[in-house]
Amino acid sequence: MPFEEFAQLVETHKQEIAERAARALTLMRLPIYTGMSVAHIAQIYLPSLEVFAEYIRSNDLDSYRQYIQRVTAEQQQQSFSMQEILATGDTLAAKIREMLERKLPGPANETKRLSFNRRLDRLITIGQMTGVKNSIKE
Repeated sequence: MPFEEFAQLVETHKQEIAERAARALTLMRLPIYTGMSVAHIAQIYLPSLEVFAEYIRSNDLDSYRQYIQRVTAEQQQQSFSMQEILATGDTLAAKIREMLERKLPGPANETKRLSFNRRLDRLITIGQMTGVKNSIKE
């Protein structure tokens, strides 16, 4: 599988990614995260990173869209705004990109990083479009 290594990197470093994303989200001062600890926010997104790694691996876009629809609906029921949902997705993606830069450094890994980032871009775009479309339906 061409993206197995990418999926394994996300799985192996999911705690680090979640913690870095949680710190960034608290600095953004999004209302939904007010009063939450970094550790609590990180715990919220660990399952999403596990699922994300599976979709990197499988490329099962129908299941991925269904997952995004379900998570978006759940978050909206918990009073997340669409802005907060999208900011969270963007922040998780940014922290995955940073992890790729750290774990696959230098020119020798540039082609691999570009390939992994294209896969990430595709999944993030599909997630954003699905989430927004889902929120409009409701």
